[in-house]
Amino acid sequence: MKRIPASARNVQPWKNGLGVTEVIAAEEDEAGEELWRISVATISQNGPFSSYPGVSRLLMPLDVDGLNLSIDGVERRVSQYEVVAFEGEASVEVVGVRSAIRDLNAMARRVDHSITLQDVRFVDAKWIQAEANQQVVLVNLLRPVTCSGVELEYGDAVSLQGGEGVEMRGLGRLGVLTVSKR
Repeated sequence: MKRIPASARNVQPWKNGLGVTEVIAAEEDEAGEELWRISVATISQNGPFSSYPGVSRLLMPLDVDGLNLSIDGVERRVSQYEVVAFEGEASVEVVGVRSAIRDLNAMARRVDHSITLQDVRFVDAKWIQAEANQQVVLVNLLRPVTCSGVELEYGDAVSLQGGEGVEMRGLGRLGVLTVSKR
């Protein structure tokens, strides 16, 4: 188990230059190309998303107002903690932004990885384990909780490698990203 404090996130500019994202965890291949990434972005204006051909993308709004997207010309309202999936080559725009919106993002290169992103709630205790060919990243989306005895504040994350498991305790809500090798 690796703890990733929210304060340790690496801030990177968006590919299209219209904003920044805070990288929670990522993996690159030998050539330095991104295999997968999970991050938190702040959207402060209407505009297009960056194009990522060959990449599967998942997005979960973290703010109570959610957000409005246009995906290949079809408008869609995405509520807080709802997960929306789209391909990196899709034409995606955020519309109707009135104030800054934060969202949890997951991206993976489709040829070698698959990804899931889930909103997981728990009361008292919850066991979460990564399978042998998986990496699982848990992002705390609510109040402080304990993770196998380690306190996680809002925004902190934990990364689990294949076979590792943790016991979450408290009243909590997590963004759970699972990356599986194909």
